[in-house]
Amino acid sequence: MKQPFIAAIVLAACALAALAVHVASRQARNYGPVSSFVAGKGSIAMVQTTTALYRLWETKAVRGRTVVHLGKFLHYMGDDSSSGYAVSQAAPPAPYPLKVTKSTPLGGEEITYRNFLRATMAGGIARKIINVLPPEEFRKRFGAKADLAPEVFEYEYVSPRIVAMRIAPQHEPVLLNIDASFFADETVPAVIEMLRRSGVTADVVTVCLAEDSPDVTESSREKAREFMQTIKAAGWSVAGEGAH
Repeated sequence: MKQPFIAAIVLAACALAALAVHVASRQARNYGPVSSFVAGKGSIAMVQTTTALYRLWETKAVRGRTVVHLGKFLHYMGDDSSSGYAVSQAAPPAPYPLKVTKSTPLGGEEITYRNFLRATMAGGIARKIINVLPPEEFRKRFGAKADLAPEVFEYEYVSPRIVAMRIAPQHEPVLLNIDASFFADETVPAVIEMLRRSGVTADVVTVCLAEDSPDVTESSREKAREFMQTIKAAGWSVAGEGAH
């Protein structure tokens, strides 16, 4: 009788330890005030380039977070052709964790529009990345897979990287970025409604004009600015170019 009792105590202790680690990990993630499209209030910033976005996340000292990125491209080295649409073989992963120095992409200057999400994972800002593509782009990339499931799972640095055509429910505030490329196929009201219906909450919300990408059109950037003006009129606090 003693052995099952001892085993139960050990299992309970392990469960409590795991819970304590989980709670401590969440507390260490440095969440700020939460913005919600359901509540219709929050704060949002507009940045001009993905390098500026990466630096903003560094400035806020966010670590080990879930990044939800809405855009037409994947932003991983080797995952996009020069035009940004065709899927090709990905570059081999770098050793983890990468040492953050000015000579690496994580220093800022070498981060590009094509690799900044990979740098985000490698640098410890993200522990999970969710690329949300416009539905038509998702179907274009994944063909028959798109009819089977709305998400495709991969792993980078033993962490999940998800490509999806919608935002699945998240159980914590995320880092939410809306790239101007997402507006190539979507209207401003449709994007706002998608965010509202997803129930996503975020303590850092950004819109990136993607001025570092020749594949993002000026009309898409104009829609991104319109998005900022629309939610500003709805009562959100905005910063950056979209605040003017």
